[in-house]
Amino acid sequence: LSDALLVAGDVAGALASAREAWVMDQRMAVADPANVDARLDVAYDLGTLAELEGRLGRLPAALEHARGGVALLADLAARQPDNAEIALVRVQQLLALGGLLARSGDLAAAQAAWREAEPRSAAVLAADRDNAETRSALAESWARVAEARAQLAGRVRSPDVAGCGEARLLAERARALGATRVQERLAACAEPALRPDR
Repeated sequence: LSDALLVAGDVAGALASAREAWVMDQRMAVADPANVDARLDVAYDLGTLAELEGRLGRLPAALEHARGGVALLADLAARQPDNAEIALVRVQQLLALGGLLARSGDLAAAQAAWREAEPRSAAVLAADRDNAETRSALAESWARVAEARAQLAGRVRSPDVAGCGEARLLAERARALGATRVQERLAACAEPALRPDR
C-alpha cells in the first residue's frame, strides 16, 4: 500500500502506511526473536521509513530509522553471514544512511558509511555477479549516493570542486553497474558559475 501511495505522490500517506507495517512486523519479530525473516522485515521497514521521512525533509527522524536499520542488519549479518539478501540490503541501507548524513551536512560520517559499504558491495557482486536484479539494485543505490554528494557540494557559495569530483567518481561506480541517466543526478555540480548563490 505504501508503494502505491508513493507512486500517487502521497508521501505522507505512504509514511503512515509504512509505520503501520513497521509496528506489525515489530510485534512479529518480538514474538519470535529467532525468526530471521521477521527481523529482516523490520529492517526493510526501517529503510522505507528513513526514505520517506527524508523525502518529507524530516532528517532527524530519517537518520534515526536509517541507523536502526543498519544496526539491525549488522546483527542479522553476524548471525547469517552467508545470507545474500541480508548482505545486499545492508549495503543498500549503508549507502542510504550515507546519503542522509550528507544531506544533514555531516560529510565525515557520510563518507564513513560509504567506505564501509564499498567492500561489502564488491563482495555482494562477487557472490552473485550474474544476477541482474542485484546489479540494478546496487547501481541505483550508488547513483543516489552520487546525487546526495553532488547536492552537498552544490550548497556551498563557491564551487566545491573536490566534492563534485567525488560525486562524479561515485556516479561512475553506478554507471559501471549499469545505471542510466546518471549525469542528471549530478545537476548540482553542473556549471557552478551559472548557479545562483545558495
